[in-house]
Amino acid sequence: MKACSERRAWTRAGGRLTVSLGRDGNKAAGAWLLFFALLLNLKANAANLIWINPAGGDWNVATNWSPNLVPGSNDNATIASSVTVTVNSPAECSGLILGNGTGSAPTIAGSSTLTLHGASIWRGPTFSGSGRTIIETGATLDINEFGLFLNSRILENGGTISWKPTSSNIGFISAVITNRPGALFDSPECLHTEFCLRLEPL
Repeated sequence: MKACSERRAWTRAGGRLTVSLGRDGNKAAGAWLLFFALLLNLKANAANLIWINPAGGDWNVATNWSPNLVPGSNDNATIASSVTVTVNSPAECSGLILGNGTGSAPTIAGSSTLTLHGASIWRGPTFSGSGRTIIETGATLDINEFGLFLNSRILENGGTISWKPTSSNIGFISAVITNRPGALFDSPECLHTEFCLRLEPL
């Protein structure tokens, strides 16, 4: 019996990549379809991760989270307790909820970058260290009634930050907030009160 070999022809037409398989390419095609289906499934099933280490620790250690995964760009993360979480290597997530709404809130420390891609709510956290926290383009941040304290850290806004200064404070010690071109720092109460924050664009 003559063995058949797989034949593939790759062509580009109208911005699409077309794959033509030979008679014996069905198995390979099935394998590729399964691979892409798994990728789409992983993307669709983003995790909701909760910090569980009462002693604090490193953001990038999976066992500090439940389930035991390090947050990725599609995952939502929640840190409700008063722990210190260090970010000493690049980290990211979709939405980030900080604080439990009753006065307990974490400290995010460290020297690296934490990038947020989705909708976040902060209820009184502290950010310290020499690193940078980025609200990426298209992302949103609601600074809730418990406010925010920045200690020697950069908060870079590329999306939309909402803050009501009459119900919460933003504290600074050698910290910087930057606003990218096209980003919005929304504080409508500044139109009516003296509690205002001046931002300089990058």
